[in-house]
Amino acid sequence: GKATNVRFPSYFPVAGSQWVRISADISDGLGADNAVTAAVNVSPKLPVLIVDGALAASATGDYPGSAYLSIAMQPVDPSLDPTALVMPHVIPVTQIDSTALDDYPVVVLNDVPRLPTQTVQRLLEYARRGNGVWIILGPRTQENFLRDVLAKTPLLPATVAAPITPASPVGIDVKDPQNAAVRLISAAERNAFVGTTVRKFWAVTPSSPNLRTRSCPTAAPCP
Repeated sequence: GKATNVRFPSYFPVAGSQWVRISADISDGLGADNAVTAAVNVSPKLPVLIVDGALAASATGDYPGSAYLSIAMQPVDPSLDPTALVMPHVIPVTQIDSTALDDYPVVVLNDVPRLPTQTVQRLLEYARRGNGVWIILGPRTQENFLRDVLAKTPLLPATVAAPITPASPVGIDVKDPQNAAVRLISAAERNAFVGTTVRKFWAVTPSSPNLRTRSCPTAAPCP
């Protein structure tokens, strides 16, 4: 008599075209809807597009603002370790409209100042097709872009206040250490956030009780 979501994690040992089938072991008046089969294409690599907030690459041809993010995704040179899964590709924000987003299952907006409304709509349609959009706020990000553009779309179901600067640096308190996004780096025996302090942060308040923030500074306001 109720509806619920059930997760069925599955592992495919080889890449290529695969299929999955889930069936319910029940007997009712309509057996045809007791099973579902889906075809999936398993990629050998995970291309990730990182859109850096810079207007162009630095004099050395790189993007310092996305350096650590790229290293976290691909800590080993793929020429040395061909088994590397994540393949990050960094572009400046000025190239997002000329880039084929569907070539990447995930797009990361890394400290992007703002985007035109039509670009945001394109990202929304991209996300609705089942792709991932990760928005990282930073010093370049413009508050009015978040409030007047992004927050009016499902891409940012939250209200964002101006960045807060605590009177003194504060630590990071991970509210859900078992969440897949932080589990590998926040485990008790190897918590990468230990000793880390925050000097400035964005205050984000989810617009729905079903949404919540994943971490926040300790001894500071946190929704």
